[in-house]
Amino acid sequence: MPRGYVSGMLVLLYEDEAVKGSLFNEFGITALDFTYDRRKDKVKLHSVVKMMDRWYIRRVLRRDLREVLKGLEQGDSIYENKRYHINYKFTPLHE
Repeated sequence: MPRGYVSGMLVLLYEDEAVKGSLFNEFGITALDFTYDRRKDKVKLHSVVKMMDRWYIRRVLRRDLREVLKGLEQGDSIYENKRYHINYKFTPLHE
């Protein structure tokens, strides 16, 4: 983002019809926890770090996470929100 960024690890747990995820930084502080329902194509944010816990940021996060997860399933590791100039870049960890 132009004025700030969040970096760290995104951990995803794929279940039958849902994906549970958590993003935490290098210090172990959780930035956000969410669930993505594949059938309904909706993201639910369970907790968001205080500095990003605003209704307008949560709305953008929900939309972006939905697109990011769809892209990750197809093998895309980069997503760009052109409207708000937010770039998401993921580097998968291989076993």
